[in-house]
Amino acid sequence: MFQVVNFFANDCQRFLEVAAVLPMAVQGPLTAIVGTIYCVLYIGPWALLGAMVILLYFPYQVPTCLSYSINIHVLLPLNSHVF
Repeated sequence: MFQVVNFFANDCQRFLEVAAVLPMAVQGPLTAIVGTIYCVLYIGPWALLGAMVILLYFPYQVPTCLSYSINIHVLLPLNSHVF
């Protein structure tokens, strides 16, 4: 009995995080595939070029965002106030 209570007390936050993230992880690629198919049918084969550019941009975007978030803290002074 106490093991079940302890399990739910310790891991409740993990269940909430999985419940929030899992539908987006499943829905994201499915939406991209269906959206690309729809654009190909509506626009034509040039939609594949647009989808390919977006997919090729993702590996560039992640390191760029990480380096920007690290460098922005270096640029700001410690006691900066916005007036």
